[in-house]
Amino acid sequence: MKFLFIITLIFISIFEITSCNFAHDGDEVYPTVTSKYSLCVINSDGSNFQEFGENYSSQYLFLVQNDEKLILLNNDKLRIIDFASLNTINEIPLNFYSIIHADISQDYKYLVLSATTNTNMDIYLLNLTDFEITNLTNSPDQIENHPSFSHNNKIILYTTSPTQSVYGNQTISTYDLVKKQSDVILQKPNHTDIWNIFNYPKFDLLDSNIYYIKHSLNQGIFDSLFEFSIKHSSYKLLYSNLSHLGPMKISNNAGRAIFITNDYPNQLISLDLINYQANSITALPEWGFDYSISNGTTDVAYVITIWKNKLDNQTVNKYTDYELWIANTNGSNKKFLSNGIKPTFTSDGSKIIFYKITHQIY
Repeated sequence: MKFLFIITLIFISIFEITSCNFAHDGDEVYPTVTSKYSLCVINSDGSNFQEFGENYSSQYLFLVQNDEKLILLNNDKLRIIDFASLNTINEIPLNFYSIIHADISQDYKYLVLSATTNTNMDIYLLNLTDFEITNLTNSPDQIENHPSFSHNNKIILYTTSPTQSVYGNQTISTYDLVKKQSDVILQKPNHTDIWNIFNYPKFDLLDSNIYYIKHSLNQGIFDSLFEFSIKHSSYKLLYSNLSHLGPMKISNNAGRAIFITNDYPNQLISLDLINYQANSITALPEWGFDYSISNGTTDVAYVITIWKNKLDNQTVNKYTDYELWIANTNGSNKKFLSNGIKPTFTSDGSKIIFYKITHQIY
């Protein structure tokens, strides 16, 4: 059974990397941030660059309490840092094999994680006040993924899929933190369909509709973005593509969906959720997923991965360069900021925290 679970995790990892991989709000695509990468901050207009140093590694980074504190989340620990002094306030040991996704509640009191121990992939709730960790789903026969909070902080939205087969009951489900119970919101209509999988479900501003991407591989890759009405149990097709879509994020006012298309070249797409008009923010030279939407402005910070060649002692080495850019969510006002990964906006959108990174030789 353990062998089967490990194979399943490998299978999921390959699927995620090739189709709907990871982003800032809990997903890892770029090199794992270790001590060799410096934590930095820069104004959104490109001015006032500051480098903090190499002692603040994280897989996932969140700003809380009016940007007074940084939360650095890794598989083995949670670290809380005072943003002004950069002094460590608290360190909480964790014991996860891998954290796949993470989201923070709108009131910044909780983290929700899709994480694995040595037995299963479940949804966990981490209280940022007393640091209690609660396993909300304990389903050995199911993989729970893509957790996100409702705007009222009472509901967690997530996806499920069977561990032992691509066949089976794949769903978008909710966990009610008040009632302490799970409910299925949407499920695959035909359990015998192969590769008909739900990804990246997000609530709208009123928590009445759900946006999600459906990945299909019955007759070629075909991904679609849908809006689902919880009240009427009806859905509307918003965007489709003969390739992979994802990851997807929804802006804080639920006005835009931002996602990647795996085209040639790949595109960072912004979809207006009022009139359903889509436009490209930028072309992506590589299949990179690192981007962040500002809550205080209409900006998006994103990373472009570029393959380059470098002559070193008469040897040409290929390396990747990670360029951090900012643009308006409609694709205008593009500006290069720095070399870096994992951008995170401050609450008013005036600054971006990121990890400075130079080329990676291969």
